[in-house]
Amino acid sequence: MLFKPKLAKEDFQESSLPKTRTEVFWDVMNLHFVKFLFYGLIILLFYLPIFFNRLASDAYILGLKSTITEASTAEEINQVTASIAGNKITTALIDVPLIVLFFVGLSGMARIIKRYGFLENVYFKYDFPKGIKQNSPQFILIGMTYAILRLASEYALNLSSFLEGNLFFVLGRVPSVLLSVILGPIGFFMTVCIPVYDNSYTTNLKMSTLLYGRSILKTLGVSALLLIPFFFGFVENFWISTILRLVSTFLIPFLMLIFFLYSFNLLDEQFNKTNVPQLYRKGLIKEEGKEIL
Repeated sequence: MLFKPKLAKEDFQESSLPKTRTEVFWDVMNLHFVKFLFYGLIILLFYLPIFFNRLASDAYILGLKSTITEASTAEEINQVTASIAGNKITTALIDVPLIVLFFVGLSGMARIIKRYGFLENVYFKYDFPKGIKQNSPQFILIGMTYAILRLASEYALNLSSFLEGNLFFVLGRVPSVLLSVILGPIGFFMTVCIPVYDNSYTTNLKMSTLLYGRSILKTLGVSALLLIPFFFGFVENFWISTILRLVSTFLIPFLMLIFFLYSFNLLDEQFNKTNVPQLYRKGLIKEEGKEIL
């Protein structure tokens, strides 16, 4: 079945529900802000293996760069450059299982965020492990896909830096562009569809692809805004970059809620109203009118 929702058992008073999902966000923040701080710490725990792997890599690269001086020969600079490239690829390879583990944590958090988005009761000790049990198989596939594509992207970027010509410069960036502009947003939608619908991985992938195809510019804009905190993690200063990586990861539950609510509006418009009426405007007062997040 294409649209089979995962339904909650409890019902809610219609008169007490908000009218828009923007109101849902502020209601949730008003009532559960402290809990979201706790959820940020949980996500940080799952991120720590990735963090320490990349921290060690950054420290190693910083040490290599410090060996280059004005008196360094071209051969010495090339050796350092090659060592840095090799280290980045090795780090991305080690990241593969660590990213998969991180997505296991996200699978549990996705159930929690979904329930807040639908204004359902949340019990962390129950919902987080249940979310992992329900969602982790498909989230692991997403994490594995992302990790392998990131490894391919890192390899292509470093390889292109050693090859001369504009063609190699362009080709070296194809995996990164593919991941950022096409596969990334589709993956974001999958993290919403998986906890909401009781569908196969293939069906969720099809739904997410259709959803993205019908909202490309809007979704790219929303995704870019939500990813701004992560861009600051690429600053040159070692310690500032390290701190900002932790801060941006800590914010993930808040960012997930925003993207889930945005996706719920699109799902209502594109699928739920016709195919899954029990999910249409779930958590909102049932009234006509276009939703704007």
